[in-house]
Amino acid sequence: YAPFVLVFVFFFSFWLLKYQKTRVVRLSSPPFMQQILFGASLSILTIIPLGIQDGGILASSGMLLDAACASIPFLFSMGTCITHGALMLKTWRISRIFNNPKLKTVNLPDKKLLYYEGIFLSIVLIVNIIWCATYPLHWVRKVIDYNDDGSARSSVGSCQSEYSTLFLILLAILIASSLFYGNYLAYKTRNVPDEFAEGKWIAISLMV
Repeated sequence: YAPFVLVFVFFFSFWLLKYQKTRVVRLSSPPFMQQILFGASLSILTIIPLGIQDGGILASSGMLLDAACASIPFLFSMGTCITHGALMLKTWRISRIFNNPKLKTVNLPDKKLLYYEGIFLSIVLIVNIIWCATYPLHWVRKVIDYNDDGSARSSVGSCQSEYSTLFLILLAILIASSLFYGNYLAYKTRNVPDEFAEGKWIAISLMV
């Protein structure tokens, strides 16, 4: 599944570069389209550390297992927020331009939007850094069943750390806030011509 998706990501990234000067692509803000693809790639890459185990074909050392555990929330949260942030800011600019009853001049170039996005992503990054620096996830294997002689019959391995629930809640709040606000903006721009906005498709992609 992951390789299949990554192939599509690289294909569409190349397609955007090739046709970035055409009208329909220019109106869709190519820099943010590339970010959406990049964010999707990061999220998909989460499956790699999820597949690292301490036994079987993919058996790994304790240090690698701990690194894999720490990378899971980072890859998923950063990838998701990059994707949501790009979609949200694209729609926010369209909303400011078209939902403008007083016809005020609206100047929102890509640089300004990227600045706003940088603030949002910095918050997500800081939460991840604090988590890794204070209470990083570690691979822990626990025995859940024993034989009659006291030897282990079955066990389960997982990523654990103190206060992991707190950090997961913080990341979930950041992701959910971008998700719900992005859908709210998509609703506000539902009547904007598809040539300038993709509110319906953005809402669907955010929910999926």
